[in-house]
Amino acid sequence: MLTQVFGQRAAEAAQDSERPDFLLATGDNQRLGIEVTSIYAHLSDARLRNVPGYSMGLIDQTIQPHRLDQNALKVSETVLEKQNGEKIKMIGIFQEKPSLRESYQILLAKIAEKEAKAPDYLRQCDMADLIVLDGSLLFFHLKDESFQQSYLTLVSREQIIATPFREIHLVTRNEEQQDIVIPLVTTWFVADCYAYAHLLSKYPKEMPAADKARLITACMHAHGYRRAKVAVYDQGLGFLYGAWEIYFLRGKCDIRDWTAPHENYPGAPLEKALADSDGIDRSLVDELMVQRKALYSAIPVQLPIHTDA
Repeated sequence: MLTQVFGQRAAEAAQDSERPDFLLATGDNQRLGIEVTSIYAHLSDARLRNVPGYSMGLIDQTIQPHRLDQNALKVSETVLEKQNGEKIKMIGIFQEKPSLRESYQILLAKIAEKEAKAPDYLRQCDMADLIVLDGSLLFFHLKDESFQQSYLTLVSREQIIATPFREIHLVTRNEEQQDIVIPLVTTWFVADCYAYAHLLSKYPKEMPAADKARLITACMHAHGYRRAKVAVYDQGLGFLYGAWEIYFLRGKCDIRDWTAPHENYPGAPLEKALADSDGIDRSLVDELMVQRKALYSAIPVQLPIHTDA
């Protein structure tokens, strides 16, 4: 699983640990801790997927269901109809799937469980990431936008950005049966950055780009992105939070991968960047934050798993 999120080279360099599961020395002379966990619809589905031979044993009736699975798992015959009209009888195992809202509750409960152990993890490393494997495919989705819409609606910004983890990587699957990695912290962060850039694009063109950058910095600080860093580039500005950077360069918005950093980020902490900014119009910051509440904004950050050698 480390390979899927960080790539083969980083996975080979990672050292086994206990709390957290792995330690990785990054190129910027820091130690990144990595904790891996899984979520399931319920314990019955976890047994079904992880106990060798359990599912086939239930189907061919050579295994009796676990006493806690008798009501949760039902073996029954069904009919599958192909596109050409041909019907095929099949025996399958049926179970109730949680609603999308319930699925997010399962995810957040698992994150909270791991966050409670984060102080132990951080004794061994400078920063820590959490990888959550979607064992029951609770977040299988047809389009990138469908996940963004549900996530940004049902999971509040405050529930995610206050996490002690640098990044929370959700590994799930899309309609093309591809395993994908969704950085949950970054998803909220880039949505906010993009929203404020969009709102400021409607302000007078004569407003200097530096003033717009200061306003975005102030808004992100007010939202609680205290661990963010700000980098000033030629004709552009970058914000790093979690494992990704969003940067605005020559009027365009893009994102850059810092999952396994190979160098120090060339930016200053958000607090310092804000302290160095003079003349911020606080009434305009308040106005922008009110407008942000009424604006849906998202940049789909869904990445194919790493396959590099």
